[in-house]
Amino acid sequence: MVAHKADPSRTYTIGYNKFSDWTPEEYAAIRGLKPKPEGMSFEDNKKNHSSNATYPVEWDWRNQGAVNPIQDQGQCGSCWAFGSTASMEGAYEISTGTLLKFSEQ
Repeated sequence: MVAHKADPSRTYTIGYNKFSDWTPEEYAAIRGLKPKPEGMSFEDNKKNHSSNATYPVEWDWRNQGAVNPIQDQGQCGSCWAFGSTASMEGAYEISTGTLLKFSEQ
């Protein structure tokens, strides 16, 4: 951390918080994440993907059942709430296979 603070090009502040002494395994467990395999790097992960893979030219999540019908928010003015809720609904459906309707409230 001292080396970070000494770097003059640094444009951010760092410090200690309640997570600073957690191991990666503890953090992953509390957040429901899978820990990265020991010693795996970004380059290693890239090797796991075929360079000959083919992907569709287009993909529409509406056709996959991951999008709820369009809503009219009226004069609500909280488009951020509708957009973020729809995003979470889609992510939930993709990960679980169940499309739910979450509340914007």
